Order: sequence, then C-alpha cells, then structure tokens
Amino acid sequence: MRDVAALCHEFFALPEADKAAFYSEDNDKTNRYFSGSTYETGGDKYWIDCLRLGCTIPVGSSTRDWPDKPNNFRQVVEKFAVQTRSMGMELLRLLAEGMGLRTDYFDGDLGGTDVILGINHYPACPDPTTMIGLPPHCDRNLLTLLLPNKVPGLQLLHNGECVHVEPLPNAFVVHTGLTLEVLLLY
Repeated sequence: MRDVAALCHEFFALPEADKAAFYSEDNDKTNRYFSGSTYETGGDKYWIDCLRLGCTIPVGSSTRDWPDKPNNFRQVVEKFAVQTRSMGMELLRLLAEGMGLRTDYFDGDLGGTDVILGINHYPACPDPTTMIGLPPHCDRNLLTLLLPNKVPGLQLLHNGECVHVEPLPNAFVVHTGLTLEVLLLY
C-alpha cells in the first residue's frame, strides 16, 4: 500500500514538463492528469491535482498509456489495482452473502472488470480559507476503496449531515457508491 502512495507522491513532485503529456481537461478521457484549481462552481474553488488511471482486469495493455515516471510506476500501481480490485470483489461477495443473495451476484457485468484509480494530491494553497479540496459528490460505482493519506478533511454524508472520517492507519476507507445504494434499496 505504501509503495504506491510513495510513487504517487513522487509523480506529483515531478517537474510540470514531465506531467504535461498526461494533462487533459477532457472528462471523457480515462487516463489523464488534471487540476481542479481552475474550476469554479457556485463560488467555490477547488484546490486539487488528480491523476486518473483506468485499468482493465485482466490488465493486458491497459496500462501502456500510464506515466512511465517515476521508475516502476506502472508496475507498482498495476499490482495495487489488481490487489485492490480483488479485495473489493471479496467485500462484494461477503455483502451479497449477508444479503441472502448468491455470492457471485456482483460478478460479471454488474461488478465490471475495470478499475478506475483516482489519485488525488492537495498542493500547498496560498489561502486555504477560500478553497476546498474536492467538491461534494457521489461515486457512481458499487464500492469505493479509499487509501487515505495524511491530509485531513475527509467527510461523508450520514443522515443528511457531513461527518468527519478519522481513517485508521494502514487501512482503507470503504464506502458504497450510488449503484450499490440503489441495489440495496430494491
């Protein structure tokens, strides 16, 4: 877990020229690097850099468009994506069993075969009182497995209120996405 975190930290520390080839404001592009510091919605300004990477399972050639710096970036992040997806699928099997469904209920098209990694970086901000890191949002997937870093501020909506999340060291934060919430309601 920490190997991938260290490599991602190294990626964001690269000179801008090394990251420029991956920069894109095209939301439909799977593999891209973008910055939220230029976004403005309803008066809020978002101070975040993000590297979004898509990975098919089995991996095949889906990582060929990923950054090749820092050294071993593709190999370490690919291994992390495969292991994390495996953990997510096991959690979904356990959830299905707990709900009285077939344990393979979330396999196949519903569980998908792709992993999307959103790697967020919060650079130093000249005036933190005027910025937020990431806008309120709902994840559209079944599960989100979040590996927190040392930047505080993670909040989740619970019973209509935002509550702070205090992550445990060396642990993922697991929360349901919109797709799973809809399935759980029916």
